Amino acid sequence: MGSDSGFTWAQNIYNGLANANLNAFVYWWGIGDASVAANGCCLASVKGPSVTGSGRLWAFANYSRYVRPGAVRISATSSNSTIETTAYKKTDGSLSIVALNTGSSDDPISYALSGTGTPNGATVTPYLTNATNNTAAQTATAVSGGAFNATIPARSLVTYVIPAAASTGNTVTITNPDTQTATVGSAVSLQIHATDSAAGKSLTYTATGLPSGLSINRSTGLITETPTTAGTAAVTVTAADTTGAVGRRSLQARRRGTPEI
Repeated sequence: MGSDSGFTWAQNIYNGLANANLNAFVYWWGIGDASVAANGCCLASVKGPSVTGSGRLWAFANYSRYVRPGAVRISATSSNSTIETTAYKKTDGSLSIVALNTGSSDDPISYALSGTGTPNGATVTPYLTNATNNTAAQTATAVSGGAFNATIPARSLVTYVIPAAASTGNTVTITNPDTQTATVGSAVSLQIHATDSAAGKSLTYTATGLPSGLSINRSTGLITETPTTAGTAAVTVTAADTTGAVGRRSLQARRRGTPEI
């Protein structure tokens, strides 16, 4: 990413979005002259008529160009400890997957897209940022069997952009819930109800922002298990059918502390 600061900031952004559940990331020091920017503080430096982007600028670009306001972070996991991955569904239905390879070697990865409504044949365009590339478009690939394969170069940040599926005319509607309150240490059983305008379509359920200790059954939409911490969480529940039609509903999940005896 041009410099170690770019790589560091790629990790900072990932940690903020994935681990702290931030919904925005602002960097205040935008531009400075070359002597100031040499300290690694700015997104860009100015020297005479020339403006040069820093490594951290391009690290931000892999997110800010392809994860636009209104996008919802969806579940993304990696079985490889050197790959840090987040995924986002945008308001137009398109999908962005941002993957950071923190390792010292190239890594071939298979990305499974279950529950996203992405059809086979959809085009996947990678945008690469590392020591020699600044969000540079790479050779496109295609979704096959509900997944696509790609290799992430060592110490690189890649954003995969997948356009929205063509509209099928189906409408998925989630009819509940709204605000929910539970008690830490007490089991939860909350059934998500969703309907599809097309008869006979099976739905896949996902949820982002679930309180620690809770999970959703992808086939039935049942949220179960036991919350472990008190507080309030902003949760988004998604139901998708096999044609790419998606419904979403947001709610607040409140967890009270365990009553004292």
